[in-house]
Parts: sequence; C-alpha cells; structure tokens
Amino acid sequence: MFDIGWSELLVLGVIALIFVGPKELPGLLRTVGRYAGVLKQQAAEFRAHFDQALKEAELDQLKNELTGFRNEMEGAARGAMRAAEKQAESAGRAIKDADVSNDASSGSAFSTPGTPISEPDPFEGPDITDENGLPIETGKSAGAATQRADASASAGQSAPAPASASPQPASSAPAPDKTGAAEP
Repeated sequence: MFDIGWSELLVLGVIALIFVGPKELPGLLRTVGRYAGVLKQQAAEFRAHFDQALKEAELDQLKNELTGFRNEMEGAARGAMRAAEKQAESAGRAIKDADVSNDASSGSAFSTPGTPISEPDPFEGPDITDENGLPIETGKSAGAATQRADASASAGQSAPAPASASPQPASSAPAPDKTGAAEP
C-alpha cells in the first residue's frame, strides 16, 4: 500500500518520541496497532463482501445466459414442432386429395397403401389342408371331371360319378403323436 522503508519508519519513531515522550510512547503504539488491526479487519470484510457480490453477479450472469440458452432451445423445439405439424398437415391433405381423386376416377394408378391392386387375397376361400395342416394338392383333373359331369347332366346324359372335389390324403392311418407319449 504505502511505500514506506526502514529509514522513513525510523524518522517517524524519532518524531513520535520527541512529541509524545518516552512515557506514553508504548500506549500510543498499542493504540495505533489496534487501529491498524481494525482497519485490516474492515478491509478483509469489505473484500469478502466485494468478492461475494462479484460471485453473485457472475452467477446472475450465468443464470441469465442459461435462461437465454433455454429460451433459444425451447424456441428451436417449438419451431421444429411447428414445421413437423405443417409437414404432417400437408401430407394429410395430399393423402386426402389422392383419396378424393381415386374416388373420382375409380381406376387411377394410385391406390391406398396396403391394399392389393389386382391380386386376390391368398387367405380367402376354402381351407384346403389335411389334418396335419399340410396343403392338399388339387389337380385340374378333379375340376375337369366335375365340369364334364355338370355338362353331361345338363345334356341329359349320365356320366360316371367324379371323384370327390377335395381328395383325401393317401393314408388313412391316424397321425403320429408329436408329444412322444404312447396311447394306452
């Protein structure tokens, strides 16, 4: 703080000894020491308050920066959400317009997703499987025999009875037990 060297202190001590006297000099030095201690304590307290105010200002600044960052992120998220909603809305309108144009033309090249254009559903119709769930081969011969029988019946002729439309499996033995347990 003060740039005081040993020579200046010696001069101050001699002046204090002359003006105060040797009898009261120790009490004066004690009082000056107390005041110096109080000044140091006040300076330290002031410095602590000042540092705390700086930290609070930095924290407030940091808080403001974080709040600003949060607001920016929320704004960006809202903007992205609005953009996604607009895209979804335009896609919905496009699908709705495509459905309207499909209904109007009813033969358009466009179709709704998931529906076959010209293929029949393979799961519709009679179940042509045996008791094991295996598909049964149906040949054209059974269908042709049925058609011939229908044609001859309509013409009044008698034709041999065709084999059943759905042939039975080759073996009539019961299916083996898959659990491995023998029947009693």
